[in-house]
Amino acid sequence: MDGAGQNGSPSNNMDSKYPQIEQFSWKSLRHALKQADPTIFDECLKFLMDHPRTMGSGYIREMIWRYMPRYPLTETQLSTIQQIALQYLERPMSREFKWMCLTMARVANEQFWLKVKALLDSDKPITQINAFCLYAYSEGVYAGERQRLKLKKEKLPYRMQMWSEFWSSSFPDEEILYRIILDKEHWYDGRPIYKPAFDESDLPILYYRPKYWPFEVKLASLDISQCRKQEMISSLSKILDMDWHGPSLEVWVYITYLFDKINYPETSNILANFLEKQIDWKHETVTKSIMYRATLNVFLRYRTPEAMQAIKNRPQLEEILKEGVAEGYGWLLKKIP
Repeated sequence: MDGAGQNGSPSNNMDSKYPQIEQFSWKSLRHALKQADPTIFDECLKFLMDHPRTMGSGYIREMIWRYMPRYPLTETQLSTIQQIALQYLERPMSREFKWMCLTMARVANEQFWLKVKALLDSDKPITQINAFCLYAYSEGVYAGERQRLKLKKEKLPYRMQMWSEFWSSSFPDEEILYRIILDKEHWYDGRPIYKPAFDESDLPILYYRPKYWPFEVKLASLDISQCRKQEMISSLSKILDMDWHGPSLEVWVYITYLFDKINYPETSNILANFLEKQIDWKHETVTKSIMYRATLNVFLRYRTPEAMQAIKNRPQLEEILKEGVAEGYGWLLKKIP
């Protein structure tokens, strides 16, 4: 169904802010863009400007950029398009970045390229890299594509090396994490302390299934607030600091869950640094949205000035707060306090 779900329509993943786009299926939207349908173009530009983070939004943005050169552009529309393109230089490359570059090679004016050139000396590494990749297209499509393919070829050996190291490593999974948690150095008298009972509605429940994962039950059964907090937090923080040899999404979520239960406000600072290092720069993925949701629980649990600033610095977290209640159950998707 062309990646569109049961109805073959992008409307399942979008809200009512884009009614004209919602009326199309994936195929009919592509056809309308190919035909340069003028009735939807302004709404498509609004969609690019808003850059919504919904399921399938990347595919829609890619289609819009891909067929944009077929439209006759007014000065106002060109100004908006150039403003949108500059926004792409401030965030990680997404699937439509290539098509954005190809479009700007065809439609952008000299003033736009001067602004991109100025960003080659930006203080932000991500902006520098994106501006460098885009600026090559100032000399035309072929010049830009030559550089893109050259960079792709030069990057390949490093990617192969990183993947080789990644798959050969023994990074922590759930069971390794549990053995680390139970280490005698993390508990008074060398023995973990268990709760007489735990609230089943407060299990992590990373995957929404009728039956709980046995591992999550083991985590929820521990009275983590009675551990040697400094030692435990130090060990768990080292796992969060791992890069290519790092853990899975599941381990990240479970550590965040433990930080929520350990009753130690400073863990919110650790998670704020973790987001900056490991999550903020990532593409808009399920991993990113889950980690934002999990860390938000910890920030609101402790409400330290640093935690509230971490929320303020991330519009995605404030959007979750506005929603109020998430669909689901358990600790991860509990009601926002």
